[in-house]
Amino acid sequence: MKKLTLFSLACMVAFLSSAADSAPKRGRLCLTFDDCHWNGWVAAMPIFEKYNAKASFFPHSALSAGALKCMKKLHDAGHTVGPHTVHHRMATDYVKKNGFEAFWNDEVAPQMKAYASVGIVPEALAFPNNASNPEINAQLVSRGIKRLRGGLPKARPHDPKGLKRSGLVPFEKLDAMYMSEAAVATNSLMRGVGIGTYYNTDIDDLVKGIRRAAANNETMVLYSHDISKKPSGIGMKTEWLEAILKAASEEGMAIVGFDDLPDSAAKK
Repeated sequence: MKKLTLFSLACMVAFLSSAADSAPKRGRLCLTFDDCHWNGWVAAMPIFEKYNAKASFFPHSALSAGALKCMKKLHDAGHTVGPHTVHHRMATDYVKKNGFEAFWNDEVAPQMKAYASVGIVPEALAFPNNASNPEINAQLVSRGIKRLRGGLPKARPHDPKGLKRSGLVPFEKLDAMYMSEAAVATNSLMRGVGIGTYYNTDIDDLVKGIRRAAANNETMVLYSHDISKKPSGIGMKTEWLEAILKAASEEGMAIVGFDDLPDSAAKK
């Protein structure tokens, strides 16, 4: 067997490097969770750790000492945490009636101050009921909130095992939920789709959507609330979380929190 020369070794390294660079990227999965379920979120941390996955968590309320302790644990583990407002008011309605400054001072600033008390400076926010508009988005971005989580209007994925209502479509064909690299780079607002029995979620259907995003190097955003074996209708089953993370991991997707996304150049 002939010995490899330095030149042939260099060629081999260059080839392998080129092959790695040309390998198809596999997209991103952004899981987000809202409301006052911090104990359940912390309890689910080992599942995220198992898949080297990060998520984004947005509690509402004034954030008690117990809540902040949980949010600090999530933050220190590399997850994104941020405000979901104090009273869970619709931002669009509140701003229309009282102005943006009142919304910021009454709903966002108290949570920002609470986070700061434990050394956290949030750069992401989730809108209650996903209600926002470009003007509010731009104001929040100007205050240092780089990523905003809204929802995809009227998105109701198809449930192949249940009632097939008019307008429902399979996850893999719900084109509006998949963001290209350009869209992620130019939009601060990330529109998600709800996960839970209330949202007609079928886990097998959702896994097909994950495979589509991976194949096309797309970013998909999902939102839910609690994580447990028997969650509310708007919550995520623990087994679903495991299945989602497993599928995304097998597809080579990056499973990231909003803080892990590149900064958006947009103010909308």
